[in-house]
Amino acid sequence: ASMHQCYTACAPHAGFQILAKWGSCLKFGFFSVTSNIDGHWVRTPGVGPEKVWEIHGVVTHMQCVEFDGRVWPVDNAQIGELKVPLWDLAAGEGVEVLDHRAEWLPAEVGEDGVILSLAGSRLKTLGVRRPGGADLCRV
Repeated sequence: ASMHQCYTACAPHAGFQILAKWGSCLKFGFFSVTSNIDGHWVRTPGVGPEKVWEIHGVVTHMQCVEFDGRVWPVDNAQIGELKVPLWDLAAGEGVEVLDHRAEWLPAEVGEDGVILSLAGSRLKTLGVRRPGGADLCRV
């Protein structure tokens, strides 16, 4: 919950407003496509949510990944109540990983904690869980 508060309690620095002002003077105006998850563009005066696309989502909102994909705003109290799974995977432990096709595939945990294919190569994944279990991580 404290990291959530760090992101949501601090104000966007002056650079956000400078760029928004410059952009508003351009022929097509200002629009931000950002991978930042702090929500600062939305909170910058003169910008707002209609001029921002947060490609990784944002810490001020949650999304249902199991059912309908709906998105809703959350506050610090709701974040503090979340039951976060314990990441206690051990080297050699079998896991399942979510791939880009939204399929869960078998994998294992490497000595350094990295997730490996069963052939031993490092994997890029969108999610990790114990076989058939709850998600430990979902990106």
